[in-house]
Amino acid sequence: MRNVVKAVVAVCVVLVAGLAGGPRVAHAAGGQPLVLVVGATGKTGGAAVEQLVAQGAWRVGAMVRDPAKAGSFATGVEVVTGDLREPASLAKALDGVAYVISAAGSTGGEWFGDNRPEQVDFEGTRNPAEAAKAARVKRIRLVSAM
Repeated sequence: MRNVVKAVVAVCVVLVAGLAGGPRVAHAAGGQPLVLVVGATGKTGGAAVEQLVAQGAWRVGAMVRDPAKAGSFATGVEVVTGDLREPASLAKALDGVAYVISAAGSTGGEWFGDNRPEQVDFEGTRNPAEAAKAARVKRIRLVSAM
């Protein structure tokens, strides 16, 4: 299953690269564009972070709710605090971001309180998309896995 997730994420990363005019195109500010992965601590999001880091053509951001619980990401991955259920937290999280890969989703064992599918899968998709539009993010890609 892990190989399937990696393959799907690799396609998503290629789509981001294609939209950027190729992974080696420099960001307008003179550096590499920042790709923020929402849901970076999950299986799909974690695979996206790994693929982006492996390409070496991007600055990679990992959005997490609680940095203390973020685990360990590869050297150079920028940990960004934000909660997809809280629109106010997303403006800061998206500051300087060129592209977003949203890989967040509710999981069966956590369907309580604010972690129900309505909050995570519906609002948690809508909120980052609206915040990305307001932040003038170039592209947002949604990936999911079951």
